[in-house]
Order: sequence, then structure tokens, then C-alpha cells
Amino acid sequence: MKRGRRWVTALLAGLAVGCAGVSAPPSKVPPSKVPPAGAPVPAPPADERFAVSLARSACFGRCPQYRVTVHGDGLVEFVGERNVAALGPYRKRVDPLVVAKLLMPARELFGRLMDYVPGSAGCQAYATDHATISLTFSDAGVHRALHHYLGCAKPPDMLIYFEQQLEATANIGAWVQGGALR
Repeated sequence: MKRGRRWVTALLAGLAVGCAGVSAPPSKVPPSKVPPAGAPVPAPPADERFAVSLARSACFGRCPQYRVTVHGDGLVEFVGERNVAALGPYRKRVDPLVVAKLLMPARELFGRLMDYVPGSAGCQAYATDHATISLTFSDAGVHRALHHYLGCAKPPDMLIYFEQQLEATANIGAWVQGGALR
């Protein structure tokens, strides 16, 4: 530990000598606007070529059936098909910095998981008559798809989490459950 401190002390002393006589311009950021040490750094805006979609299929019952696509520039496109408050197409914008937080998890999810449907290795036990979530991902011209049958027992946590994050980012609650305006 002492060896590391000596190295840091020597480095700082060298910087101080090398910078002697050079004055830094005054900071233009008021002290009240400086983020505290350790504060999270916002994600950079997502590439506009990035898009992720989630489509919920019909089930035996009154499951909501819709498709939502979130684009890297913040555009959200929703099409309500059945058992939703807003039938038909709707569009809105959300913060691209929030959308950018989906990019890395999407790359990991689509790079690691395969379809999670009856007959697949991960879905040996399942119940019938459930909806399927179809996810599609486009990233710089590369397109991938992933299907998740909701009747499968024990789906991967990362899959459930991503589906929830995508719907939360798109903020589609009013379109699905009610209170939507065109």
C-alpha cells in the first residue's frame, strides 16, 4: 500500500511542477451544478439505427394484444390490437438518454438467449393457453428476434427484466390500461 501511495505522490508532484505557471481558466459550472463524486454518468444517446420491439400475442382469455417499438432517437410507436384501451396506431417521444439504457442489455440479451418456447431446452415445463412475447432487435443493420412463451416455467430473469424495462421505457401503461389520448 505504501508503495502505491509513493507512486501517486510522485506523479502528483511531477504534474504540479510541470504545470507551474499555467493557470486554469475559471470553471463555468457553478458549484451547485457540479455532480457529487460517484454520481452516475448519463448514458450517451442511442444510435438512431437502434430499435427494439415487443409484441404480445393473443391468449385464451382477455390478454392485451399489442406491439410497441422504441427507437434510439426516442420515438415510440404503439399499435393496440385487442383488449387494450387504445386500439390502433399511436406515437410519442421519450427521452433518448433513457432509451440508450436499453442498448447494452438488448445486445447482451439477444447475444445470449435463444427462443424460450415449448420444446426448447429452457422450456421443458409449461402451461397452455398463454400469450407469447416476440422481441425484435435492430442494431446498426443487424436484426435479431427472440420469442418468449409466457406459459413456460422459470424463464431467465434477464428476459423478464428486459421485457419490463422496455415497457417502462416506452411508458405504454395509458395505452394498455386506460387514460390514453390520441
